[in-house]
Amino acid sequence: RIAHLDLTVSRVITGDPFGYRSRIELHAAAEGVGFFAGQSHRIVPIEACMIAQPMLSEAIVPLRCAMRETGMGPLCTVELVAAGSGDMVAVGRCATNRPDRLLAALMALPGVRGAAAGRPGQWQEWGDLEISWPTLAGVDRPVEARCDARGFAQANAGLNRGLVAAAMGLVCPQPGQRIVELYCGAGNLTLSLAAGGADVVAVEVDAGGIEAAEVFATSAMFMKKRSGAIGRRFWAACRMRTLAWCGTT
Repeated sequence: RIAHLDLTVSRVITGDPFGYRSRIELHAAAEGVGFFAGQSHRIVPIEACMIAQPMLSEAIVPLRCAMRETGMGPLCTVELVAAGSGDMVAVGRCATNRPDRLLAALMALPGVRGAAAGRPGQWQEWGDLEISWPTLAGVDRPVEARCDARGFAQANAGLNRGLVAAAMGLVCPQPGQRIVELYCGAGNLTLSLAAGGADVVAVEVDAGGIEAAEVFATSAMFMKKRSGAIGRRFWAACRMRTLAWCGTT
């Protein structure tokens, strides 16, 4: 028994083996752009990523060229995230005091509609940073979740709808039912549970994820398409292992 559920049959949810990832994290330095070698910070330069969506994979070489042209020296981490609308968002994290140069490199990438460079509290931004992915099933419920590209989002957007549907089939949320969801992220499962009428307490260690979930839960799309009265509460678990109240809707 897992979480008081009798799981008699295990369901394996699978998707395409290649070209499925909607976000990839790359490392960039003087030696090139790529992934870290095992158990080290040595960069293994790459020119393509077979498991990434083609748009993201095709941006790796232009990213390398743009980083060279801007003369970025220190090690940077760059996330390329599919925005869900045929374009992407680029997020660069770097300890350099010149995030404007990193931002310029990200803005030069083909298909980029938004970019951010720097670090928490010291971001430089350009364009639209919002991304979306399919999450909720049912004709009377929202079909997308939205959040800032710097927040948590599903890496396999194409598989997510089946994952949510499977979870809802196991839990079968009902009006008046009380559910606690741990590690809720940006509300990928939370809002499906709430849309079924359950009173959901969602717990997440990242305050940004909680904020994204609250924004989506109170969006006009969700409030318009919900069925019945829905109770939603979101909590963030602080690093001190305490619980901080993050609001109610």
